[in-house]
Amino acid sequence: MSGHEMRMAYELSRIEYTRDDDTKKANDLVESGKFVIVNEFVVHCPRTDAIMTSEIFIEKVFDTWEEAAAWLSGYYSANPEPVDESSGPHLYRDPRPTCKYCGKIGGDCKDADCLDRFPPDCPF
Repeated sequence: MSGHEMRMAYELSRIEYTRDDDTKKANDLVESGKFVIVNEFVVHCPRTDAIMTSEIFIEKVFDTWEEAAAWLSGYYSANPEPVDESSGPHLYRDPRPTCKYCGKIGGDCKDADCLDRFPPDCPF
C-alpha cells in the first residue's frame, strides 16, 4: 500500500469511527463533585494499525478524595507488576476547586508568593 493509500485508509477509518466511551458521563459526575476513577485505552485504526484516539471507561466513582486515593493505592498494591499508572486506572479530573493562578487545591489561594507571581489583575 502506498503512502497515499495508507493515508486514505486511515481517514476512512476516522470517518467510520464512532466514539462510544464514558467521557460525557465522567464529566457530568466530576461536575457534581464526584471523584471518578477511569481507565483509558488506545484505539487503533483497523486498516493501518495507527493510533486514532483513546477512550475512557469508568472504573469506580467515589464521594471523597480519601476513598478514591485508598482504592487506587489498593489497586496498585494488589498489582505489583510494573504498570504505567497513566495507562492504568487513574483519577479522571479532580473536582476540588484549584487556584486559577498556581493550581493549588482549595480555590484562589491568596498565597503571598502566588500573588507576587500572578497579581489578581494579571490577564494570564
